[in-house]
Amino acid sequence: MLKHLKEQSVAPTSNKATRRSRGVGKGKRMITAEVESAVHQLLHERGLKQSPDEKLGDFVARGLGISSKQANAFLAALNDGNSVEDAKLIAGIESSIAEMPLLAEIGRTIGATLGKIAARLKPVLQD
Repeated sequence: MLKHLKEQSVAPTSNKATRRSRGVGKGKRMITAEVESAVHQLLHERGLKQSPDEKLGDFVARGLGISSKQANAFLAALNDGNSVEDAKLIAGIESSIAEMPLLAEIGRTIGATLGKIAARLKPVLQD
């Protein structure tokens, strides 16, 4: 019962975001190596260095000043095609965090990378 109430209190306003955050619709997907590399490069350009054995979610969490759980949920939601706003809601990230510009940059980077992947796959899928 508490889990159900907790989900309701932070549930996104978009039905699309709700479906994807629960793994319904397109289904759960792993973050691609290209997306991980693009996010890593962005954070490195912003002066952050990934520690040895540090997972991407932990690295992003440290850069944004949020929890690892929030960072992983945010990255997964973006990777599933959600907007930055929906991904923030899914992950429970407040709009008042100090690193909001970096969060938006991460969203744009992931979107651009996924767009490049889709463009490469389009001819293959049409055959």
